[in-house]
Amino acid sequence: MSSDIVRLRAEIEGVIAGRTLCDELRHVAETSGDADAYSDEAGTGDGWRSVTWSQVRQRVLEVAAGFAALGLAPGERVALMLPNRSEHVLADLGAVHAGGLGVTLYATLAPEQIAYVAADCDARIAVLDGPAELARWQPVLGQLPGLTTIIVRDGAACPAGGRYMTWDALVALGRDRLAADPGEITARVAAIKPGDPLALLYTSGTTGNPKGVVLTHRNILYEMAAAERVGIVVPRSAGSPICRWHTSPSGCSASTWLSAPSVTCISALTRRSWCG
Repeated sequence: MSSDIVRLRAEIEGVIAGRTLCDELRHVAETSGDADAYSDEAGTGDGWRSVTWSQVRQRVLEVAAGFAALGLAPGERVALMLPNRSEHVLADLGAVHAGGLGVTLYATLAPEQIAYVAADCDARIAVLDGPAELARWQPVLGQLPGLTTIIVRDGAACPAGGRYMTWDALVALGRDRLAADPGEITARVAAIKPGDPLALLYTSGTTGNPKGVVLTHRNILYEMAAAERVGIVVPRSAGSPICRWHTSPSGCSASTWLSAPSVTCISALTRRSWCG
């Protein structure tokens, strides 16, 4: 290994030493809180709706508190099947801030494949987008007794019953829980270390059952700091959002999940942005 590579690795390790993604999100909310973070296409002809970094972090904490109120314990998994939109990021980072882990499933998986992945990662909560995702999950819910709560972003599509909850209801639950006991999530975040899991990515399963691959906070922060050093990330113009997502029926796959933490830590570490 050349001395230049050794030096570069040491520099990157110095930048991310002791840091987690939660630290990076807090930092960017404190230093660039009024800047737009994400934008979703309204879908009603009204253009785009944006959220700032301060709003993103507050909502992430509320979602984390909501997950905790639903019984999510540190280390437990939240399954995600959502398209490219801000709620996907908020749910993912909310799981992380609750001390848990988000697991994004390919939106094209058949019900039997969903059952395998959800059981393999022992998901306790699932966050789904709407009717199309529900149609894939409902046939196999009987095989997933550990899955206690299913949250549906599209409130109009949310079935009745104690196992189901709308996204808005989750956020409201979390907002109340956070106001009543802000120290709970603060303590959970403080307990997260750089070597703890941040992402659990499943392979596509083309040669057998999908296999889960764990990435840590250190893994992701190193990746993005390295990407900045070699010029992969692209500077964004002042005031422009990090990501502008067209809401589409094709959900984020496990391989594109990385765009969520990548965007956050790039902004914090380098004041640049990247969106996969």
